[in-house]
Amino acid sequence: NIYSNPRPFGPVFGRATVTEAAGRSLYRGFTTTLKVRRSRYVMDLYYTRSWNYSYDDNERGFTSPNYADVNNVTSEYNYSNIDEPHQFRGTVNYSLPLGFDIASTMKFTAGRPITARTGVDSNLDGVVNDRPIINGVMLKRNSFHNEGFKDVSLRLQKSFSLPNEKGKISLSADAFN
Repeated sequence: NIYSNPRPFGPVFGRATVTEAAGRSLYRGFTTTLKVRRSRYVMDLYYTRSWNYSYDDNERGFTSPNYADVNNVTSEYNYSNIDEPHQFRGTVNYSLPLGFDIASTMKFTAGRPITARTGVDSNLDGVVNDRPIINGVMLKRNSFHNEGFKDVSLRLQKSFSLPNEKGKISLSADAFN
């Protein structure tokens, strides 16, 4: 909706807020796993393909509503703020000679969605920071995706046997991305 300015009864009431449980979300995904166990190494790899949709992802959205049209919340239904359509995770542990072990954990994900904003009150509803309107149509919430996330961490570890075989002690060095 594009409202006339000033809003009806705006000077008398200021902002009117209605709180209701009207949210909806849907998550669909599948995960595939590859596990390899050998005498010198262990490898676990996971890939998840998912789709995550919602109306709104704010836990307490009544304090600062981000709806383009509060009279039509269903128009907000699009990618969730936490949608990561592609996720790859893995761990590799390799035993080296002389009691050394090297290990790696890795995580690569697609970028999360972001919403384009104009920084002004485009529809004159009193809320600044609306989404752009292109050819008379407002862009959907979370129409764009940010850059992906990449993390690789490494560990080098050396184990020593305690006297009389009473156990082991390990020293390790970690490098985090």
